[in-house]
Amino acid sequence: MTTSFKRTITSIAALVFVGVQQLFATKTADASGLLSAAETQITGIGTMLTNVVSGLIGVIGILMLGWNFYKRAKGDQQSNDALMGWGSALLFAALGLQIIKFAFF
Repeated sequence: MTTSFKRTITSIAALVFVGVQQLFATKTADASGLLSAAETQITGIGTMLTNVVSGLIGVIGILMLGWNFYKRAKGDQQSNDALMGWGSALLFAALGLQIIKFAFF
């Protein structure tokens, strides 16, 4: 199994555990309480995933843009195109992530 698949299974198991815990904590099992607990957990997981992906985009951006600036300083003529390509791709990824976060979380 891959690591991301294991993390997904672990997240789902934690969500089910919290739901069952909420069910037994309140002697009367009402659907709104369970849905509220599940929504809280999903929002927390979504926020965590958004922060992790944003951090990865930032680290990749710093490394790749720094590498392209180094190439430009060495006199590579094609580094300007690479800088524009990487910069726009990272900007698009960051904006896309924020749009997905706004739409679903």
